[in-house]
Amino acid sequence: MHNSNSVIQGCVEDTVWRFLLTGIPTLLDNKDSSSPAPWLTNKAWTHLVQAGGYSSLVDIHKHVARHTKAWEKVFLSDTPHLAEFPEPYKDLCGINRLAIIKCLRPDKIISAVQDLISQEFGEEYLSTPQFDISSSFGDSTCHSPLIFILSPGSDPIGALYRFAQEREMDEANIQVISLGQGQGKAAESLVSQGAEAGLWVVLQNCHLAEEGWLAQLEVVCDQVLQSESIHPSFRLWLTSYPCKEFPVSLLQDGIKMTNEPPRGLKANLLKSYHTDPISDPEFIATPFPGQDPQPFQRLLYGLCFFHALIQERCNFGPLGWNVQYEFNESDMRISVKQLQMLLEGCQKVQEVPLEALTYLTGECIYGGRVTDSKDHRLLLYCVFGTAEYQVPSAASTTWQAYVDHIASLPLSAPPQVFGLHANADLAKDFCEADQLFCGILHLEPQLSSKDREDAAMQVIKDLACEVLARLPPQFDLSLAEKKYPVTYEQSFNIVLRQELLRFNGLTATIKSSLKAVKKANYARHHSIPVDRIYFKFKVMNKEVDDIIKECIQPNFVELPQVIEQLPNPTMQGQYHIQDTDMEDELCLTEEEDNSQGRDNENQRGENSGICRKEEENRDDVSEGSYNQSRNDDTLYHIIPKQDQGGIYTWGFYLEGAQWNRELQFLAEMSKKKLHDQLPIILFQPAILPESADNYDSEDEGYWCPVYRTSQRSGTLSTTGHSSNYILDMLLPSSHPPQHWVCRGTAALTQLDD
Repeated sequence: MHNSNSVIQGCVEDTVWRFLLTGIPTLLDNKDSSSPAPWLTNKAWTHLVQAGGYSSLVDIHKHVARHTKAWEKVFLSDTPHLAEFPEPYKDLCGINRLAIIKCLRPDKIISAVQDLISQEFGEEYLSTPQFDISSSFGDSTCHSPLIFILSPGSDPIGALYRFAQEREMDEANIQVISLGQGQGKAAESLVSQGAEAGLWVVLQNCHLAEEGWLAQLEVVCDQVLQSESIHPSFRLWLTSYPCKEFPVSLLQDGIKMTNEPPRGLKANLLKSYHTDPISDPEFIATPFPGQDPQPFQRLLYGLCFFHALIQERCNFGPLGWNVQYEFNESDMRISVKQLQMLLEGCQKVQEVPLEALTYLTGECIYGGRVTDSKDHRLLLYCVFGTAEYQVPSAASTTWQAYVDHIASLPLSAPPQVFGLHANADLAKDFCEADQLFCGILHLEPQLSSKDREDAAMQVIKDLACEVLARLPPQFDLSLAEKKYPVTYEQSFNIVLRQELLRFNGLTATIKSSLKAVKKANYARHHSIPVDRIYFKFKVMNKEVDDIIKECIQPNFVELPQVIEQLPNPTMQGQYHIQDTDMEDELCLTEEEDNSQGRDNENQRGENSGICRKEEENRDDVSEGSYNQSRNDDTLYHIIPKQDQGGIYTWGFYLEGAQWNRELQFLAEMSKKKLHDQLPIILFQPAILPESADNYDSEDEGYWCPVYRTSQRSGTLSTTGHSSNYILDMLLPSSHPPQHWVCRGTAALTQLDD
């Protein structure tokens, strides 16, 4: 709303608004490509250069380059969105100020948006209204459906049953059916019967309905809901996640509700204690007649804390969980019943079956949702944090005492409570900012003005021309095959050929796609609105265009950066083909290696690059890895000469930890730093030790998983690993492995920026 009003009044450039949502990074000239200050990342500088091209922010990048000390104060501030900008940008406000915050401190963009909303509309727009079925029901009639818009972790059915009990409605008058394959006919029949008898009909999970049935639902609703013979007590309840197939007419005519899970550990705990059956004081005070209630009460609090903790870890992105799971109230309710069953009859604390409780809760109930093997390992660890978050004292024996204890907890829990490093807040803030702008992008209307449409198309054409001009020529495959023929003894020749084919295919696809984009009839030919191409081509949400992604490994780097990282056969690329031989004694200089390091990251992810020197039994052979004690600059002088049957690799980035180069082990991250580059690592075939399967052994170190991208998740393979997963590296550590598991520590072969 703020942007619409500002654009109409001429206060904000439309291009600044689009820049805020998408970033729109461009390919910079060499003179503008490097940051003028060590505290300013290259990505932030790229965004500043782009912002400096807009009239309302003209030459902002030049001002930052000339006054780095003044802008550094803004960057280092704990509240940069409230900090005073240097002149002449001191009075910058609204969307223009948000654009600068996005460049310098994108982790604080949510706080800046909240501050803007508070100033423009009032603080009441920052608070979430309470979920109230009764008020929505009061606005409904038998002719209008009531629609629950689902969100991860929400389960409105329990609240619906409680509301029905408050209205003294018989449960037999509530008919629930979960949609899915083959349930369409049954649902249609139930709606018709309910309309005649005055029932409440609940169609759960409409987004899972069989293909094409939602269109039929629209027809059924038009016939039933508009019928004059419909019973006045009839209500049609629908639950669904947002999906494109959901009928628009039902959304327009229906009463829409949503119940997002509470944000924050404290709010989550309070919600659990206000949810049936825990909300009943008698359930807490006397769970078992004639039996000490304290073991049950304290374990119940621990269960609620565990439920809140694993839900809150989802807010930290891949650092929290590799896969975003939908732990919800149903899991909690089943676990409470399980706890009650197992503790009944236990007269002493020693009789409490903790092992059975841990297994059933962690492995069966909550663990049943976990698909990733690394997440499963994390779920079974206890990650309780500071002394503030302990089970209430033995004197707390009532429901109110536990609620009062929860109310005394801090409003915001530090990341350490979840087992994470303090820097994890940065990852959380980045995730929330991405979700905000991605959501706004989906709500953006289509361009209506012809001038705006033409301007958007011109931006597309200009960037297409720029990318085409930067595309390197293709590799000469015949030259590579002649010098390095594919043989059994040289497996790296196979890898080299595969990588050259991939790069050639990628550049060919990019070139053909961009040539199509340059044509004026591209949008008309593909039946895509021009503004959708505008956002799609600008690689919104940090994803490469769908066509290009088919030719590239999982990649979340913005398209211009992908173009910059492509190897150039006329420059360093052909040098790689001609001089990187397994038997070659030629050494790369440090300068040459730095220029090639990022370009060859995709190739380093391959695990099959160990030379076959001789035939041998491989059943007990694995790829061992260890970090060299020598400095990187020393190792540069022996690359690409290989060790006996091994390979040197570099370009791994630690997330959730950093590498102590003096002591040669994992250490905690530095302030405001999410990633740290690992030194050069030698991979060699090695006999598996007996403890190889014991990932929890404190003597061995931490088995650090390596992923292709920062997203970590991917298609689940038959081994239980994500397709994004590459291997585990054994890294020395002064902490037990559980510490780094809870930290979410992993290595990546590429960063998003």
